[in-house]
Amino acid sequence: MEKQEAFKRVLETLKNNKSMVEAREDGIYIRLAGKEEKGEAFTLHWGKVLPIGEKSNTQSFAKQELDILAVTVPDAIVTPFANEILALCEAFGKSGQSGGSAPYTASAISQAVKHLMLQEPICPVTGIDDEWANIREVSEDDEMMYQNKRCSGLFKGKSGKCWYIDAIVFKGENGNCFTSGSVDLQGKAICGKFTVGSAQLVKSFPFEPKTFYIDVLQTEWADKEQTEKKEGGGWWSAVVKDEKQLDKAFKYYDYFDRK
Repeated sequence: MEKQEAFKRVLETLKNNKSMVEAREDGIYIRLAGKEEKGEAFTLHWGKVLPIGEKSNTQSFAKQELDILAVTVPDAIVTPFANEILALCEAFGKSGQSGGSAPYTASAISQAVKHLMLQEPICPVTGIDDEWANIREVSEDDEMMYQNKRCSGLFKGKSGKCWYIDAIVFKGENGNCFTSGSVDLQGKAICGKFTVGSAQLVKSFPFEPKTFYIDVLQTEWADKEQTEKKEGGGWWSAVVKDEKQLDKAFKYYDYFDRK
């Protein structure tokens, strides 16, 4: 029987309501019960027309890997979140991603989840009034009046200026990272100052928090006055290693002079 003829017979059978439907655990099945001599279709076997409870390949793979992880690494950090991970993988698997879009979408979802878990914004901060909380009563800084509700490192002063306290993070020679209110510059001044801090001014809104890592040279001293270098002395100073690294930071931020 040719395909077109078979198609006509199936349509005629369904039109005449000569079919049997059965609900099973894994889906809805149908069987055709027409009379072939009347141009209808008849089948001996049931065919599934609607799956129920079937897991996507993504979810099935994820469950397999999580099950193996639970056995091989009993104290794995992600195991307590297995059900939530499986639900996310199931939604992703059924979202119709192609081979080209899947990596991009998976990356976007993972980044969004990471930011949300760390209570970081997943879209630009607008700077509207509703985003700010008044902290004047708890702040000892005469300038600091508001903290952004969506980005905890973003503050606004009574002058209306806004600054992000993690705009610059300093990185020592041994890889240690830290923030500071003042690190020395070796050469030219910035806005007439020979120091730079971690907090810098936001140029405009909408604003996306961004951190620039700047290499520094550190020295350990025996005393606060820095009269004698001493390993284990406990007093540290730092100077920016390459001030050209600051160029990108000050294309994104304005220099913040707290004095």
